[in-house]
This record gives sequence, structure tokens and C-alpha cells, in this order.
Amino acid sequence: MGRVRNYPAKKPILTWGEVWQRYLNKQNPIPELQSVQQEGGEITGIILHTIAQIYDLVNRNGIQFILVMTQLLREIGEPGSRDYEIKARHRLKKLTEIKQIVDIDFLPILNSQPNAKTFYQDSIHLNFLRNQFVNKVITEQLTTL
Repeated sequence: MGRVRNYPAKKPILTWGEVWQRYLNKQNPIPELQSVQQEGGEITGIILHTIAQIYDLVNRNGIQFILVMTQLLREIGEPGSRDYEIKARHRLKKLTEIKQIVDIDFLPILNSQPNAKTFYQDSIHLNFLRNQFVNKVITEQLTTL
């Protein structure tokens, strides 16, 4: 929030101010994002490595770690996930099996729901009621641990 033009931290005073802030004014890049982009390499591997590091840190401190993944709207139903997303999901599944990470993949859960595409408020974010659904599933998982 407030570091990327599409996620401002506060409302602009005027519409023209918003146009200036978001589109005409050259924004400085986020330093952390810039350093990751300069590292190069394969992004899925970097993400998986980071998940493993977070899991190790949390596990060392005796805290239960649960990995929860919700999908993009276009992955629900047909045509479904793209090839690179399917490969990344398989690699993630392999990591969770090796590390014995409890994970909840909402793709099969959402695909089993009628009208699952209505769960989204845009192409990424679930709507309020479906966030409650996600919360319920996570709560059920926590009670079984």
C-alpha cells in the first residue's frame, strides 16, 4: 500500500491529483522488488525457496505453519490453469510433501462448488462471503491439527 501506483495509501484530494500521482508522476521503484528482479533466475524456484525458509523459521520456533493458496479467477473451471501454473503447483506440492507442510489448495475446493466464478469480486480477490468460506475451511483444518 502506498508503494505501487495501483495501491495508494490515501485518497487524492482531486481527480487530477490522482491522475498526476498514479500516471504522470514517475514513481521510484520499490527497492526490495528491484533487488529480487536483479537476482535473475527462475521465479518459481525463488518463491519455493522462500516458502521453505519461512517454514523452517516458523517450525524452529514451535509454531504451526499452514500454507493456503487461492487461485486466480481464470483458473476456476474451464479452461483452467495454464501449463506453467500446473507445473509450479506440482513443484509446490512436492515441497509440501518433502517438508511435511500442511497445505490447503483451494483449486479443487473451489472447482467443486457450484457457481465458483461468482466467488470473486475481481480477477484475483474473493468477495466477502467467499473469504468467510476460506476462513471456515482454514478453521476446520486448524481444529484437526
